[in-house]
Amino acid sequence: MDLTAYLAVAKRWWWTLLVATWVAGLGGGLAASRIEPTYEAQVRLLVGPVNTDIDTLKAAGQLVQTYGELVSSRPLLESALAELGLDRAAGQLRVAVRTTANDVTRLLTIRVQDADPALAARLANTLADQLIGLTSRGTSRPEGEVQVIDFAQPPLSPVAPQVSLIALLAAAAGLLGALVLILLIEYFSDTVKGAAELVGPGRPAVLGTVGRSPPSLRESTQPLVVEALPESRTATAYRLLSTKIEFADRGRPLRSLLVVGAQGGDGSGEFAANLAAVVARTGRRVTLLDADPEEAEVTALLRLAGRSGINELLEGRVADLDEIRVTRGPDIEVLPAGTGAGARLMDPERATALLEGIGASADLVIIAGAPVHRSANTLVWARAAEGTVLIVGKDQTKRQNLAYATESLLMVGARLLGTVLLEHRRGLARAGRPLRLGRPLAEPAAPAVRAVAPAAPAESAAGVAAVGPAAVVAAPPPTRPVAPGAARTRGTTSRAASARPAPAGTGVRRRQTEPAAARRQADEPDRSR
Repeated sequence: MDLTAYLAVAKRWWWTLLVATWVAGLGGGLAASRIEPTYEAQVRLLVGPVNTDIDTLKAAGQLVQTYGELVSSRPLLESALAELGLDRAAGQLRVAVRTTANDVTRLLTIRVQDADPALAARLANTLADQLIGLTSRGTSRPEGEVQVIDFAQPPLSPVAPQVSLIALLAAAAGLLGALVLILLIEYFSDTVKGAAELVGPGRPAVLGTVGRSPPSLRESTQPLVVEALPESRTATAYRLLSTKIEFADRGRPLRSLLVVGAQGGDGSGEFAANLAAVVARTGRRVTLLDADPEEAEVTALLRLAGRSGINELLEGRVADLDEIRVTRGPDIEVLPAGTGAGARLMDPERATALLEGIGASADLVIIAGAPVHRSANTLVWARAAEGTVLIVGKDQTKRQNLAYATESLLMVGARLLGTVLLEHRRGLARAGRPLRLGRPLAEPAAPAVRAVAPAAPAESAAGVAAVGPAAVVAAPPPTRPVAPGAARTRGTTSRAASARPAPAGTGVRRRQTEPAAARRQADEPDRSR
């Protein structure tokens, strides 16, 4: 793992590192503040005379080391304790006494630590007196003389504990421990942590990264972020990805696209629905097909649960596409997953014919497929579609599932355009103003269901046809005549395929629809005037 990978790990876990450092430092500071303070008093002695010959100075310098050892001897310590009347063992006092002997300056420093600052000073001065008394017995040589040059005074501040130092060391230990734990988690974790893991030789291109919508938005009346919050960063990312995907086929717009996740619950259905809404806003007619019968994320997101869908069509319980189409807007239609189990394996020829039938009335068909490891039909859709986009959930998709999905798609000959990383973000920032989720930008249009009745109903003057006791279907509004030469060509494709009959046995009936340019011209004023 190089430095860039370590920095990426620190960026993902920065909040954990910050909290661990703060908690460890605070805990260390609180623990240190509860320790009883210790004070240190010191007395300084001079061995030998101040001014004398060189030989005497050398002899006095050698005696400094000896006198330093005598201070911590048992007889001297017991004499000091007895003089002060302290009920303490000599071994306990020896731990609290330290001496520093300098044979050049001939200075001997005696340091005594105790919880009582006054007692520490008395013990230091008493030990100095005991040493002077011991060295003055039976000798009158000048090099052995000892005199006090700096008496001990009660210290004002403790030498221990050093609360700030302990807190700093504890914070450093907390940071180090958190780093070790995070690295262990990263090492043993098997999920994709970022877009950097998707880049490499032999891997599909990374199309981009987009944030998942918050649950409050997905559960609202306007669940698509590109419609509810068109100025958000997430909506901008969808528009950029739409442009990349739409013209990935050498500048030629795609006619069919499979969106599939590397594993379940990674948000591939949400991505497909938002992508369809973005493409529809460019003027291209889009049909969104939910081919994930188990999760049916698109169906649940667009509140279409319980309706007949693609499962019923594949199982033969529905005879025509018009019976399951749901119009969500002027340029977008939805084919729900349906209520069937979806366990039947689909024939590749039938999948191709079905896409041709759906594409007769749409410029782009977006298929929200089930994860590769869970549905064999996904590989059939991948072979039939002109392009495939693989969705990877950050901190959710396992690396082995990603590798399996990529290999399986390439094995069946799917045209894998690239991967998209979906990540959870704390917010969807708008440009120039704060984010508000409580009020949608516009009320979504109520889905209109087109159904084909068994018998041709009588049409009323209001344009409403009765198809039975369970359904009332609104007929399409009348269109205005189109001025010659006024039709626009943006977002339209050739409809030569619509004139061909559908292959037998596919359950597809061609929809007789007017060209997209004429239909949009009927809804917009003539700009040629």
